[in-house]
Amino acid sequence: MSDISSKSTPSTRGRNWTRIALLISLALNLVIVGALVGAFWKNEKPTGRHLDRMSMGIGAYVRALPEPAKSEVMTLVGTGSEDRRSFRRAMRERQREFERVLLEKPFSEQAVRKALLQRRDFALDKTVRLQDAYVDALVAMSDAERAAHFERAQELLEQRRDGKRRKKRD
Repeated sequence: MSDISSKSTPSTRGRNWTRIALLISLALNLVIVGALVGAFWKNEKPTGRHLDRMSMGIGAYVRALPEPAKSEVMTLVGTGSEDRRSFRRAMRERQREFERVLLEKPFSEQAVRKALLQRRDFALDKTVRLQDAYVDALVAMSDAERAAHFERAQELLEQRRDGKRRKKRD
């Protein structure tokens, strides 16, 4: 009577697989939710490193412009995410052309110089457009507005310098 048949004991094997499946499902759900939150939380402001790279030192000054003027400058220059992607695509095409000419046989110094000039001129065009739009925005300001703009730009530059110093110490 004390014999208990093996069929009547509870099986734990099925529960382990259920736990594993639930954990995997939870992990996948967290990854999907994280991706969705990240996509919605994405910052599309065109005032980051791209502006600093192409501005040749006036990025903080452009960011310090009053909002309507800053938006107008950014729109004229095309610093949105799609503009940056198309700019990078075009630069990659010019890079491939340069590499093709570099490996061409027989080697042509003139062709290499031409390919490099095309890359430089393409990149410089965007910088020149930014500088021209910035100067146009400054021309539209009064002397007092320009002085306030300069103060805002100095604050931005100081914040940037302070941030870089703190990063180097850590």
